[in-house]
Amino acid sequence: MKKRRKRWWVLLAAGLVIWRIWPVVMMFFPVHLLNLSSDFQEIPGVLPPPSEPTSAHEGMPDPLSPRGLPRAEVLFKPRKTFHGHIFRPEKQRGERIRNIGKVLSERRSYEPWSGHKMCGGFHADYYLAWDVNSKKWEAMVCMGCREAILYHAGKSLRCDLSRDAVTRIQTAEAAPRN
Repeated sequence: MKKRRKRWWVLLAAGLVIWRIWPVVMMFFPVHLLNLSSDFQEIPGVLPPPSEPTSAHEGMPDPLSPRGLPRAEVLFKPRKTFHGHIFRPEKQRGERIRNIGKVLSERRSYEPWSGHKMCGGFHADYYLAWDVNSKKWEAMVCMGCREAILYHAGKSLRCDLSRDAVTRIQTAEAAPRN
């Protein structure tokens, strides 16, 4: 009986570790990025509205980067997961997020996706969502790749950020956090 109970606890602990580390595993096998469209003509259908985002989260540092999270934090720190990427659970607010949301709602901020970059892959730094009239728009931004992934009404689009958009987001990032 004791052996059986011990086996049960080992399986439970292993399951918990696998569940918590799954987003890190997805970094090596990014199947959640396979079904993204890169057909830039779809931009009008997924472009966020020009209103303030209703939800915003900052991405957690990439655990594989030199300044990334310690492995224990990936396992035990609270987090949110959107579209296979991990984010800090605290909602972000303030002028900085309003400015980033404004940049992401402008058509001129995007360019056709130029393909995979040599920066280590898409790692979301920001997640912003807009809920307007029971419709939801979502945007994830990777400042390392200078890419964005937009979601709306079952559609998704992966595209590059324009130089101007990157500069404006970097300026907004430098603003004080609320």
